[in-house]
Amino acid sequence: MLVWDASTGNTLLVYRGHTGSLRAIAWSPDDKYIASASSDKTIQVWDATTGHVIYTYHGHKDQVYTVAWSPDGTRLASGSEDKTLQIWDATTGNHLLVYQAQDKVESVTWSPDGTSIAAATSDKDPVVRIWHASLGTPITVYRGHSAGVFSLSWAPDGKRIVSGSADDTAQVWNAITGRIITTYPDAMTGGAVCVSWSPDGKYIASSGLGRSVYCRPHLHILSSKQERPKKCPEKVGTFLRTLSDDHGTPNLLQLQAGAMGCAGHASLNLHHVFDQSLEGGNFSCHQTLRTA
Repeated sequence: MLVWDASTGNTLLVYRGHTGSLRAIAWSPDDKYIASASSDKTIQVWDATTGHVIYTYHGHKDQVYTVAWSPDGTRLASGSEDKTLQIWDATTGNHLLVYQAQDKVESVTWSPDGTSIAAATSDKDPVVRIWHASLGTPITVYRGHSAGVFSLSWAPDGKRIVSGSADDTAQVWNAITGRIITTYPDAMTGGAVCVSWSPDGKYIASSGLGRSVYCRPHLHILSSKQERPKKCPEKVGTFLRTLSDDHGTPNLLQLQAGAMGCAGHASLNLHHVFDQSLEGGNFSCHQTLRTA
């Protein structure tokens, strides 16, 4: 795994602590540590500056797909092929709780206040379950997807969760009741494998295996052969993100009012989420953007 300067692109650190492939990484809230999940059945926490291993967690019986820090940085949650979601102390590595799922756990996310935790499963049981983070008691189950759920992200306001699925949709739903708020159909061709809220809660970015570019509601389909940026609605606003294409090459996606510039073959969607009062009580997708 590489750590590099986000401004210059210079490599700062190379970490080779795992014996298997990396499945997920997560920075600690204070930016001092990085947790990495691997197919070698372990999670490692290491110093983000020196690369020294702080400790290795061996609680899972199969490869680990996801890892996430609690908002206060005191706990870590990890999900595995062994059908468990495990909570453990982020400073000592001591085991705290085990949540038993019905299928492999693909993604996990904490509520912003750290009181709840959501986990997504796939294949035979494509649902999202929310538990009380300290007690381990179930809160709600969301069953809106028709195929495996790959990714989750909790909105900064704590009221909504977005889930990305192999059914090619991203769905936003109420984190308390499990009621669906809106669905973005065809969020990504090949499945919405990663979803994330913007810090202000107004946008949702999603990535997948597809190569089309959509800009909604004024639909433009862009080809990777087209070099000039294409006109998009003025309300797109400004969004800047770095991503990698199928060959691992970093690319830049930049959205500005009235224009979109993109490079490479990676895929990324941008969804604008309006305030409920602007859409008669329903959230709506204003733009969906994917690099070609």
